[in-house]
Amino acid sequence: MQCILSALKSESEPFIKFYNLEKDSRFSFPVFRKEDLYLIGIGVGKKYIESRVNGFIQKMENSSIQFINVGLAGGKKNIHTIGDIFIINKIKDENSKKFYFPDILYKHTFQESEVSTVCKEITNGGDEFSGLVDMESSEIFKVCSKLSSVHNLIFLKVVSDYMDKSFGDFDKDYFSTLIKLNLKKIDALIKDSSLIDYGDHEILNEYDEQWLVQTIKTLRLTETQSLKIEKYFKGKKIRNPDYSSHNIIINRPENKFERNQIFKKICEELTA
Repeated sequence: MQCILSALKSESEPFIKFYNLEKDSRFSFPVFRKEDLYLIGIGVGKKYIESRVNGFIQKMENSSIQFINVGLAGGKKNIHTIGDIFIINKIKDENSKKFYFPDILYKHTFQESEVSTVCKEITNGGDEFSGLVDMESSEIFKVCSKLSSVHNLIFLKVVSDYMDKSFGDFDKDYFSTLIKLNLKKIDALIKDSSLIDYGDHEILNEYDEQWLVQTIKTLRLTETQSLKIEKYFKGKKIRNPDYSSHNIIINRPENKFERNQIFKKICEELTA
């Protein structure tokens, strides 16, 4: 089962039409479906996410579910282009200062980016931010990671503005148009990623886990590097279950530069 999460009605409408989704009358909030594909309107910001997602789950049978958040995000003028779409690999909650890391274990053609989740709309240009900004991602991750595996949480963000205008300054058709421009790419990802269903099976076996721990220790990897190498290793095992880490020889580095070079080569091997 797959479930699209969108904040605005204008974000939802292109998907409703594209997939011929019909309103599900069992719910008091916006839920649309066709077979095993659902869409939930979660509203803008964090306020309704937990109650609506949990309300949805309560009416579902015990089955694995993949959550796909597709929404708009503010970008930076010197970095982003309006209409560009990104898959999110890192989420920062600006209120709690916590970080969340979606597992991207599948091949895709999207640019990757991090996103900062804020509680209030940013209209001053967002000079304090270095990347994308939205109002939902961290809460979606926090809520949905309790209901599904992290590798089944997908975040796609379309750049809608440069954080210099209010949502009310835009025509609703403007937001729908931005989603429509990326529908084919989003649809391809939804179809491809629907195959990611591991049930209760572990992706890495005991030997793999030992190799991972030893590699992180030997190379003295940073937390970010450790998370990245684990993600890439899992992705490699999914694409090639017979892959063995014996293929990778690890030598203790003499300095940070050498450490980073070895890390880079390992990442290249695991993503090949």
